[in-house]
Amino acid sequence: TISGSETEDGETTGSDELEG
Repeated sequence: TISGSETEDGETTGSDELEG
């Protein structure tokens, strides 16, 4: 994760939504 918070599913919320 570059910037944001990772969810339980591995997705990210914030500036980096492509990484998950």
